[in-house]
Amino acid sequence: MDLVAHWVRRPSGRLRFGERPDAERLMATCYSDTSKWPLKRRCRRTDQGTHAAAVSSACRPVWRWPQGSSAATERSQRSGDAGAGHHGAAIIGSLGGVFLLSLVFVQWLETIRRAEEAGLRPERIVAPASSVECIECHQEANPGIIEHWRGSTHAEKGVGCVECHRALAEDPDSHNHYGFQIATVVTPRDCAACHPHEAEEFARSHHAAGGNILASLDNFLAETVEGSTQPFNPHSPTPGRPLEPVNGLASAFLGCQQCHGSKVGLRATDGGTITLDDLRPDENGIPTNADVLDRILRNDDGRPLLDPGTWPNTGIGRLNLDGSRGSCSACHKQYDDFVTLYNEKFAKPGQAIMAALLDEGLRSPTQFDEEIEWTWFYLWHHEGRRARHGASMMAPDYTHWHGMFEVAERFYMELIPQALEMTDHAASTGRVRQARAVRQVVDSILSRPEHSWFQAGAEAESSRIRAAMAERYGPSSTGPPE
Repeated sequence: MDLVAHWVRRPSGRLRFGERPDAERLMATCYSDTSKWPLKRRCRRTDQGTHAAAVSSACRPVWRWPQGSSAATERSQRSGDAGAGHHGAAIIGSLGGVFLLSLVFVQWLETIRRAEEAGLRPERIVAPASSVECIECHQEANPGIIEHWRGSTHAEKGVGCVECHRALAEDPDSHNHYGFQIATVVTPRDCAACHPHEAEEFARSHHAAGGNILASLDNFLAETVEGSTQPFNPHSPTPGRPLEPVNGLASAFLGCQQCHGSKVGLRATDGGTITLDDLRPDENGIPTNADVLDRILRNDDGRPLLDPGTWPNTGIGRLNLDGSRGSCSACHKQYDDFVTLYNEKFAKPGQAIMAALLDEGLRSPTQFDEEIEWTWFYLWHHEGRRARHGASMMAPDYTHWHGMFEVAERFYMELIPQALEMTDHAASTGRVRQARAVRQVVDSILSRPEHSWFQAGAEAESSRIRAAMAERYGPSSTGPPE
């Protein structure tokens, strides 16, 4: 005896009541044991005919053997379908209503914001008396900072500039600013005055330990492979930039440290940098090494000068002068340094190699007919462009991992080997002079200090990094990164 399908789905829709389904497309909607509503799962397909045993026993399909009272069964089935349809329509209607209300609410907030900007209604901000002069002055000098504050919850709650930037005279980065003792860097220790619970939670989190990337293998990658731990000769001028040593740490600054953080430092009178390691702050954030305070370099107004290589810094694990960890924003000067680093370490050398290959006839004038031309296009236009865009938009992941990491890998592992392979091939086919000319260009580039690690190796620096990691995390941490 065949089965009669009451509710059987197929690609074109439901079968009509009483229609016999094709056996290979049989798929019954399942019911639970305690509910009349269909579950969001179906019985497995079967190609074993229409016998009931062929359908999975894990669910109860909505079909039965033909009953004597088929008309009553049909009416009952149709009634149930109508109820389910009304229920589904009610859910869809409710969700639509919620969505519509959310749109109205967002538009209402936008209308209020525009009215406040146009001066048609008073702003919802409350500027405390202590910060009124700050707001008026910085509205002219730093309007972006004030606009950011106006849109914050702090502004609505009456928390102004002094409340967050207030500092003690003992703080190494504090100074007197128009009668107020303030500090530029606001740390989690400062925030804890109003948010002790949140500050305590953050201090226990993995985010607060983000600065542990310092003295790690990842840092070696950014500081040495992609950059240089020492400033180096720019080799050629950069339009719009003074001819000065290239900041080899720009990749680490714009990449690793903008996510992970680094040690905030003050400039010292002897040209060095003063960090928490020198200050040795106590449990309250007050320096215990008083001698180092006299070495802090200050401007004519007495304001301590922060090291531009360490501040601004958006790293969530930033190591502050008071010993706490936290993050803030970055500036655009480091972006200029980053572009200069990319140009001087990879782009200009790559351009010189490609030009030498063309001038000596080792590659054709036609673009993209040789492998090295694809490599160079990727390095210059693909990874290089992405790295520069990532830095300009303050996106550390694209600056580093999707940017300079791939630029360095493409340069050292593809462009250089391919160029050398082309010179070897040229020499083997009798073009010794041309091969020697190109090889001289490659060798001159790799002999530069910023590339010396690739030729001579960096075992001494790697050993230092492994020792530092072992001291901090234990011997098991000295293996290769996962």
